Parts: sequence; structure tokens; C-alpha cells
Amino acid sequence: MFADPERFDSFVPRGLAGDRGPASSTADLREALYDGGQGGALATFATWLFAHNAQVGFMAFALGILVGFPTFVLILSTGLMLGAFLALA
Repeated sequence: MFADPERFDSFVPRGLAGDRGPASSTADLREALYDGGQGGALATFATWLFAHNAQVGFMAFALGILVGFPTFVLILSTGLMLGAFLALA
């Protein structure tokens, strides 16, 4: 990114970056994030990030249960079938 600042534009849309880029100073970046201690962009982003991560966690848990249930049923039915075969022997 530092060797070729134009690559930054290919990864980060202009609307998302605003006036910030590889040439921005640390003071400019801190001013954009902290917004003078009023919360602003940093608080909004932190709230969005927490909500998004919680949603991903709940979805992973729910899908793990739902996807694991057919596996459990398949193992149970196979075990019952093998048990029936062993009972005949």
C-alpha cells in the first residue's frame, strides 16, 4: 500500500475512506475516529461491530445445531440397523 498508494483505492471505496488514505497523518486519522471525544464514528462503528459479531455467533450456533441434527439421525438409524443385524446373528 505504501509503495503504490493507488492500490488503496482498489481495496477501499472512496466513500468509505472519505478524505483519509495512505498519505493521511496520524493526527488526521485520530481526529476522524475520535471526533473530539463526542463518540461519533468510533462509537457507531464499535456498536455495529459488536452487533454484527453477536449475529454471526448466533447464526453459527444455530446452523451448527441444525446441521448436526441430520448427522445425529443418520448415525442413530445406522446404529439401529446394525443392531438389528447383530440381533439376527
